[in-house]
Amino acid sequence: MSRAPWVLPAATLLLAGGCLANGADANSQTFDFDFSNATADQAWEPGAADFPVAREAEVGVVGDLRTLPAALNSPGNAQYQSGNNVAGDLFIFNKAYRSGLAPITTYHMSLQLTYVTNYHSGCTTGPGPKVVLKAGVASSNPTATPDAQGIYRMNIDKGAGTDGGEYLQFGDIRNGLSGCPATGTYAVRTTSRLPMTVTTDGLGGFFMFFATQSSFAGVHEIYVTNVRLRITF
Repeated sequence: MSRAPWVLPAATLLLAGGCLANGADANSQTFDFDFSNATADQAWEPGAADFPVAREAEVGVVGDLRTLPAALNSPGNAQYQSGNNVAGDLFIFNKAYRSGLAPITTYHMSLQLTYVTNYHSGCTTGPGPKVVLKAGVASSNPTATPDAQGIYRMNIDKGAGTDGGEYLQFGDIRNGLSGCPATGTYAVRTTSRLPMTVTTDGLGGFFMFFATQSSFAGVHEIYVTNVRLRITF
């Protein structure tokens, strides 16, 4: 993964690809990575883990920028994630490198995600309650590589199942609507804002990622419309 395009002078305190949000105070800045508009940042790289290399074609991981479902009646784009859990577990992520901060410095940050699904909160079966959202900021590049058993594994402790490991776990991907109809209605939901710390690298940079962790035996999908990053200086 090339880092050069994201390097900014540290004095600017700006992160490439993020729009500075309103409400920043003297000690913090908030950046919105808004995927909903036509010029949305497309430099988020997809990846996946926790499945056998030999079954990669069956898993069929997708992680790209695409149009929101027409049934939502809200024009725009989102970072789409989908995959088929064929081996009991599936982790799908999008990551991006950001810079513009002081090198080798520890910062307090927080993340919040906005997403769209058609999995109602009244459902107790299916993908909704068995797929959780995870995210984080990391000093090292989050990467999936095969282990000795031929299973893709992450090089960071992102946790198994609903455990967030060293990173954030926001809850499942149900959308807040009541009931559990056979064909769900798409709705937008925003997670809580959760804190983390990260130490920047020698370029004043770090990695961001957001992900889904599925224990549902089958396909799940989600549209992430916004990632909000708050940095405290």
